[in-house]
Parts: sequence; structure tokens; C-alpha cells
Amino acid sequence: MALAALPVSAQQMPSGEPLFVTASVDNDQPYIGQQITYIAKIYQRSDFPRRFRYEPPSFTGFWNVQATEANDDYDERNDYDETVGSDQYSVRELRYFIFPSVVETLNIEPGVLTAPASPSEGSIVVESVPIPVDVRPLPTGAPAGFTGAVGRFEISARVDTAAVRMDDSVQLAVTIQGEGNIEALPAPSWPEFPGWRVIESPAAASSEVVDGQLVGSRTYESVLVPETPGDLAVPEISYAYFDPDREEYFRATTSLISVSVAAADGGTPLPPPSTGGVEDEAAHPRTKRVRAVPPSLGKSDRAITANVAYWAMWCLPLLAIAGAVVWRRRRDAWEAALADSRRRNALPKAQSTLARAGAAGDDYVVTIADAVQSYLADRFGEPLTGLTREALGQRLRDAGVPAEVSERAEEILASGEAARYTPDSSPEVNMEDRIRGAAQLLTELDGAIGA
Repeated sequence: MALAALPVSAQQMPSGEPLFVTASVDNDQPYIGQQITYIAKIYQRSDFPRRFRYEPPSFTGFWNVQATEANDDYDERNDYDETVGSDQYSVRELRYFIFPSVVETLNIEPGVLTAPASPSEGSIVVESVPIPVDVRPLPTGAPAGFTGAVGRFEISARVDTAAVRMDDSVQLAVTIQGEGNIEALPAPSWPEFPGWRVIESPAAASSEVVDGQLVGSRTYESVLVPETPGDLAVPEISYAYFDPDREEYFRATTSLISVSVAAADGGTPLPPPSTGGVEDEAAHPRTKRVRAVPPSLGKSDRAITANVAYWAMWCLPLLAIAGAVVWRRRRDAWEAALADSRRRNALPKAQSTLARAGAAGDDYVVTIADAVQSYLADRFGEPLTGLTREALGQRLRDAGVPAEVSERAEEILASGEAARYTPDSSPEVNMEDRIRGAAQLLTELDGAIGA
């Protein structure tokens, strides 16, 4: 048997039904990127002990984090009883933390609750009502360096040493922590590092739910190689973010870090060639005369194969080969992990870039194109700059992307390239429509490439 979708309000909840589900959100007018909580409540009549399965909405247009499980492995400590009409129900409450990724009115699809058929009754299938969410754009006036972070954050930086030689390096760790969408948090707008060569590695993120809020940290680790001796500085690193509760932009900044760089050990230079005689010894008192070869050399009775050094010399090449193999495997594993990280984070990273297109002013067309190009480069694991439209289209088709989706991607990239050099060349199209279309394109690309 199938039941109709049910509203949220308790006054309209059906008393007597064996199983039903309601849904609500704690904020139906969030800013883009702001956390909201989707709450599903599953009501099961006490005399109806049949198992059920709950399928949550797909949350199209949202990044989502599932905080509680709905099915048999769910921790039931938060279940409670509630009376509806004259019936007693066991209520299971599920919460999902979601972050809108586009500016528009989004409809959260119904969640579907299913109880399998029994000998006396058919299957029960019920749905919650869809919930409209009106997503607002971020206000104007974003500070320089704002990359789209929404929430509340702090930033810190540390190095593993304050003194280093020219032939060594410094490990720099920059950590952003706070409340927000940690897994898709955009990187800071990095400053220049005068006097340093910077080698970056993939960022590492961790998050958890505390008091109904997603909190965590994201750490960016880099290797700094000095290019000149002296007192070098790790510059201040700023992180601009929008706090949706206070509806203001803020900036967190690290302190400047000083590192002393000493010249590398160059060794003692060799003296000039000797011409023989006492004059050379006087001119170069540190130079010692080489002793003459004795008339006869002693001969050892010990076999050379009994010498540990003999076998060590034979083992050295084998050890070098083994070391090279281990190093190559580690490098290959690291590169594979880096490529996998790029692929997994391609969509959140591109959506993060897209999220700040609305604050980019006249450059929003370029920002949209950057989001699409960044996504494709990360998914394919190769730079796409310089490819012709025909070559890019072929690359997309080889990956299984439908021709129509491929053409839309090419058009966005071409529009961004034109706007980058001739800002007035973009057709008159509503900014929100462009951003919404790009968000839909990214979703379609991710589904096609990942299929």
C-alpha cells in the first residue's frame, strides 16, 4: 500500500498510520555556502515492529554531510516516543548538514521510507514533502583575497625550524580551522614568498559534528627551499571569510615568521699545485709533503674475501638499486595519491570557485570559466590550457561526455577567454542564470566522467 506525502506540522500528522515521515530545515533562507540542517523524523507505530529502509533526498544543489544513519546500524540512543492522536509512536530523528552551492530557490526532494511486504499486508512506501530553500547570494563588499569561504574561521602557520642552511629546507604548515564546509573549504589567496622556492603538497582535512555544527580543520603543508642566505621571512597569510550569522566579512591573519638561513658548507678549497722545494712548504704551511713509497710493500696473509669491506663494496650497488626501487615506488604512490585527491576534490573545488563568482563583479564570466577549467584539469589530471576547442571536445567525448554537455563546457571556456581580454565581448546574460547553468554543467560533467 502507498501513502501520500505528509506535511511537517504536527496538527496534520496522520494518527493511526503505521509508518510515516516528516521533514524540515532550520533555515529556509540561507546564504550560499551557509550550513543548514535538514531534519527527517520517522514515526513508527509501537505495534508495527516491521523493519524499514529510508532513502534521504539527493540534495541536488547542495554539498551534504550525513550526520546520522537511518537504517539497521543506526545508533538508537537518540530515539524517543511521541503520542500522535491516540497512538504511541517510536520516533527516529535524522539530521543532515547541507550547504547550498548555487544561488536560486532549491527544492529538497522528498525522502522515501519503505517497509517490505508482510504476509498480511503489502509494502508500505511513504514520502516526506519537498522543501523549498531560497538561497541568497553573498553581499557585495567582499575584501581583497576573498576566495568564497562561508562560516567562522581562524588561521595559523608554523615552521619546523627557525634556522636552516642553504642546502636544507623548511616545512611550513598552514592550518585553517573553524565552523563551515571544511571538506570543500577554498584555499587562501597565497602571498608571494620572496627568497623562497615553494613546493606544495595536497591539503589534509578533518571534520566532525559538535553541537549541531560542522567543525574541523584543513592543513596546507609546503616545503620552503631558500634561494638566498640571510634573514628570510615567511609572510603573513590572510584568510577572508563571510560570517553568515553576523552577516559581515572578516579577515584572519597569521603572524610573520622569521627564518635565519646560513650559507651551505662549501668545504675547504684545495691549495694551488706545488712546484716542490722548501719555498712551497713555507708559503703553504698547511700543505704536508707526501711520504716516499717504501722499497717494498708488506703482503697480508689474510684473504681479501675475509674482509668485511670487500663484501660491503659488493652489496653497495644492490642496496643502491633497492633504495632506488623503494624511492620510485614511494614517489609513484605519492603521485597516485595526489592525482586521486585532485579527482576526488575536483567538484567541491570547482563549486567553491563558482560560489564566489557572484562577488567577482564584472569578472564573473572569467570566474565561471576558471571553475569549469579547474574541474576538467583536476578530473583529467592534466593541464588543459592551450587545447583547441576541437581537441578539448574530443577529450571530453573520449571520457564519455555527451556532445551537448561537451559543447556547453566549450562555450563557457570560450566566453571566459573572450571576457578575460575583451571584457565587453560577453553577451547580455543574467549573472545568476550563468552561475546556475555552470553549476548544473559541473554536476552533469561529474556524472558523465565518473560513469
